[in-house]
Amino acid sequence: MYTALAAACLEEGLWLRTMSEIGVTYGWKTGHIKRMKVSRLDFIARTIIVLPGEQKNDEVVTVLMTDRLFELLTALRTRKSAKDFIFTCDAVPVVDYRDAWDRARKAAGVPTLYFHDYDLRRTACKAFRKDGIDNTVGKAIMGVTTDSIYTRYGIVDETETDAAIVLRNKKQKLQDSEKGMITGMIGEKEAPEVSEEAEETIKIQ
Repeated sequence: MYTALAAACLEEGLWLRTMSEIGVTYGWKTGHIKRMKVSRLDFIARTIIVLPGEQKNDEVVTVLMTDRLFELLTALRTRKSAKDFIFTCDAVPVVDYRDAWDRARKAAGVPTLYFHDYDLRRTACKAFRKDGIDNTVGKAIMGVTTDSIYTRYGIVDETETDAAIVLRNKKQKLQDSEKGMITGMIGEKEAPEVSEEAEETIKIQ
């Protein structure tokens, strides 16, 4: 899905491709993304600067660019000055992206995928969790100030819970085999020895 959507966004314009990448990478609000200026980008340090109040942050936040974003933003800032908006279409600052996004998501075969603040934050939060990023760090990147708000975006779906149980089961089986245990129900009790007569009975059954 990602590859198809990225290609469809690029077909609409480099600006939409980059906006969507920033949204799902950092979980930032669309209003903030649209208002970003070139002066917020440091291509030497490969960082993006978020000033106090631009998200819900009380102080300056500096985040690293991913390699994808470095390439996209480098191309996007061509022929722009520090005071210019990063996201422009035909030299005009992007105000409304909804029509372009509708075309892109339909072309990518995901017509129900939205580009809203909640969806972007949920996508970023889910990725942070899968990558093992600490909640405190995730909140700082997203510009979220409280645990309750961050947790609200951390929706867990069935595939994740299934994967967690499969992983837990593998670890339990490894522990049981190392300790000579039959099942977790036995606890620390060693597996009983089976007599030859019992083994024969089991085979017959």
